[in-house]
Amino acid sequence: MKTSAWYVLGLVLLAASALWFRNEPTGEPVAEGRFTLPARSPLSGALRGEDAPEPAAEPPSRARQAMRVWEAVDESAVADLPAYKELVEGRVLVRLPESAGGWFEGGELDFVVPQLGQTFPGVIERVEEDVGGNRSFVGLLREPDGSRYRFVVTIGARNQFANIATSRGTFELVAADGLGWLMPSASMDRHVDYSRPDFFIPDVDRRSR
Repeated sequence: MKTSAWYVLGLVLLAASALWFRNEPTGEPVAEGRFTLPARSPLSGALRGEDAPEPAAEPPSRARQAMRVWEAVDESAVADLPAYKELVEGRVLVRLPESAGGWFEGGELDFVVPQLGQTFPGVIERVEEDVGGNRSFVGLLREPDGSRYRFVVTIGARNQFANIATSRGTFELVAADGLGWLMPSASMDRHVDYSRPDFFIPDVDRRSR
């Protein structure tokens, strides 16, 4: 009987020690219930009533970085309008930005054509520079239907010129110091008679007399 009593007492002590070790503090936060959560787990924060961390923001998509070649200007806002040899029907006053000419091969440009109420995107194919420092930008502009037309923009220290072709006609820019006229080519030089020579040969014999 004594052996049985000691055996039972040993089992009771073993069970008590097991329960004591099971409830020993571990230093980890314990949420309500039967499981332990890591101290910095998002789920543990939610159970404590804390705000969940914001998800990492996705990197913004690369937007098209195009530069406008010119902007339309209200004539009434300009005291001295740029001079041109004639009044061209359908002309529009435009201003080039100070950054005009700082473009590069492969760069994207936007051509605003107020006469058509459209803006045409274009891409520079090549850049040419002459001995005088004038830079010409040659490329293709794109129509809404995908067709492409040639453009040439020349930027000098004082004068600027452009010729752009579209499905609805060609337009030319003549500007000085960043301000000038965008004109339909069909309306330019309308009163010029190209059947007559535009040069003058002096009468040498008459002048020598």
